[in-house]
Order: sequence, then C-alpha cells, then structure tokens
Amino acid sequence: MISIQDLIKIQPADTSASTIKVKILERGPLEKNPHSDRKSFKVLAADATDKIRITIYHDTKYGVFIPGSTLMMTDFMLKGNYIVATSRTKVFRTANIEIPDDILATTTESSHAINDIKMSPIKSTFTNLKCKVVKASPVKTTTIRSTKEDNVPLRNLVVKDLSGSMPFTMWRNASKSDIKQGDVINIPTCSRSEFSQKPIITTSDTIEKVNDPTLAALSDTNSDDEDDTTTNKRFGIIEGIESIYTYAACSNRTCYKKKMQDNTCPNCKITDRNPKHAAVAKLLLNEEGNMRVFTLFHQQVQQLLDEEIPPIDDDITNMLAAMLPIHLFFKANGSTIISLSIQREPAAKKTKTQ
Repeated sequence: MISIQDLIKIQPADTSASTIKVKILERGPLEKNPHSDRKSFKVLAADATDKIRITIYHDTKYGVFIPGSTLMMTDFMLKGNYIVATSRTKVFRTANIEIPDDILATTTESSHAINDIKMSPIKSTFTNLKCKVVKASPVKTTTIRSTKEDNVPLRNLVVKDLSGSMPFTMWRNASKSDIKQGDVINIPTCSRSEFSQKPIITTSDTIEKVNDPTLAALSDTNSDDEDDTTTNKRFGIIEGIESIYTYAACSNRTCYKKKMQDNTCPNCKITDRNPKHAAVAKLLLNEEGNMRVFTLFHQQVQQLLDEEIPPIDDDITNMLAAMLPIHLFFKANGSTIISLSIQREPAAKKTKTQ
C-alpha cells in the first residue's frame, strides 16, 4: 500500500503495481467527452498524508466514487499531481479511514492540473489553477469582432505545472497583472478555449502570485520550445489496437473537427450530406519494454493511415492491424500522443543473380 504523499514523491513512476487507499471527499458531475460518447468525472480524495485529484474516464464507476466512502485502487496512472482511472482501474470498497483535520482543512479548495484542462471540452471552467509562468509577452491590444470592441488589452503567456504546459491568455484587467517569467501564480477562475486548433487557457480575473517551491523549481521550457527533431522525441512501437472511434466531422476549419449531429455542425450550423470523418484511436505502445495505451486524435491517426479517414471503425482497425508493428518517434502529453513521425523501414537491397 502506498500513501498519496509517497506516490507524488516518486513520480514519474510506473504505478501499475501500486495500491492506494483513499477517502472520497468531493465528487463532480459527469462531463461529456467531446471526442467520444463516453463521460468522465472528477473527485477529490485524501488519506492521512495528503489530498489528490482523481479523474475517472469511465462513467459506470460514478456510483462507486461516493463522497464519504473509502476505496482501494489498483491499475491507475499518475499524471503529474493527479490520478487517472480508466476502465482497467480496479476499485474496491474497504473499511473506513479517518482523515486528519489539517488535511480536511485544505481540501475544500478546488484545484486542477493543466493536462486535465487540456483534455476537457471547450468552454469548460476551472478554479484555482496553480502553475509557473515559463514565458511572458508584453501587453497588446486587439479587436473583438463578435462584440465590435476595439483596443481590448490582452497578454499571452505559457504556464506550466507538474502535468505539462499550455498557452495562457490574460484579457482586459487581468492583462495588467504584474506577472513575469518565473513567477508562480494562482488563477482564481479560467476557461478552456482554442486558438489555431490548439487548446489555451483564458481569464479576465486578477492573477495572484503564490509561493510554491515545487512549481518554482520547474524548468522554464515547455513543449512548444522543444526542437521538433527525432533526437528530442521518444521512440516506441505500436503493437496493438484497443479501440477506434470515428465520427462525422465538420470540415469548417474554425470548428476544429466538431462532431456533426444529423449531418449538421452544432457550431457553425453548416449542413453536409456527405461529411468527412475524424477518428480517435487508443493504441498499445511498447516503449523500451513498458507497455502502455496512448490516445491518438484525428491528425495523428490520419498521419498513420496516410489517407482520408474512412467512416467505419472496423476499416481503420483492419488497416492499422495490417501495418503492425509500427515503429515511430513521438511526443506525448500524458497519455496523448501530440505529434509523431513514422520510422519507415528502408527498402531491401536487391541482390544480383548469377
């Protein structure tokens, strides 16, 4: 049995053989995943040593994670400063544990990890995001076409926590905050948005500087700063297919592959009787002997297939199965592959016949 405090200390770690016992303090609502029909939810848990957020990507477990219950968990993943539970995670009801008052006193405040926000639907709102500023640009102004406002101040930054990094835009009064590179901040409220098909965090609230030695010790580099050569990528071999999900997607670039409903995009209202399709794949990847399931979204799936996404899940499964094993260099954010390059095997040399 491992405590929350020890679990966080030893990361990054393989938690597949770890067992943790926690008491559920809070449980959020079910949230729809924009890329599938499955729903997820979040809970706040604690033991005698610390507290931790858990994201559960399996809505059938909603009735298990009841506030006040004590649970044992195995086969979970640790993503920075929070736990991810999937369909493979085993959850057991167990005898009650008592949480010290000093731990309970700090669990009423909601907190979120950057990777948790990155994987959430657009327009999701969050509170008390604690992170480090690793890049900061000066204030500039822009025009908001939807409201016809001119000279609206904003400031673009990049923020980072233990789970990853993400662009962050401060609007209006928030842009006037005295924030610089290297500062550790708390964002009281923020929203998940997108710009140029990439997720970003936005806020108009005043930002608070806070003291957090762990975050302050993080490097001032982020995924956007990394060189895009194979020397800075991880190498792995795709050896299996867990699941493929396809859906009719809007072709309007500003809708970012939005799922269509009855051949109509709920965002731009365009109707297309013959829409193109997008796909989400969960693939088993072998990285130096460590077997792990990664998620690939449309762009990476299409890159693997090297052609348009077919509308039928089984067709993609058969196409990928015929390509296995697939050797590739990749970059990942948690369990999501965000870029890849396939290592093509060189053509066999022809031998001269006598």
